[in-house]
Amino acid sequence: MRSIPALPSDTDGQIRWFHDLTATMPWKSDEVLGSEFRTSFTSFVAAHLPAHALPKGMSDRELADAIQSLAENEISWNRALQAALIAADDHFQEQQPKLARESLIDFAATCPWKFFAQIALDQATNYSP
Repeated sequence: MRSIPALPSDTDGQIRWFHDLTATMPWKSDEVLGSEFRTSFTSFVAAHLPAHALPKGMSDRELADAIQSLAENEISWNRALQAALIAADDHFQEQQPKLARESLIDFAATCPWKFFAQIALDQATNYSP
């Protein structure tokens, strides 16, 4: 069984925990993911992807695939956030602060990753009148 540290209590530590976890993938197909790990991962998903289905009742292989899929999804949303921030700044430079703000608020409304959505909302305040 793989030794995986417990999920930290702070947001930054939890994100680092997820990144450390995904950095060690792919795992062996016969890897056994214990109940403590499953509880930590379920807590991570509940905290950071509130609208996402919780990973319950999955085999070890299914859970490993779900983790890999979430890692790829996080990378895509990270890139989308970067693009949204650049587009908002472009709108602001074009003297359209309302559009800049609204574009980040719209991004946050569609982003499943809570921390990326919060970054967009925080940045949107920079474009408030």
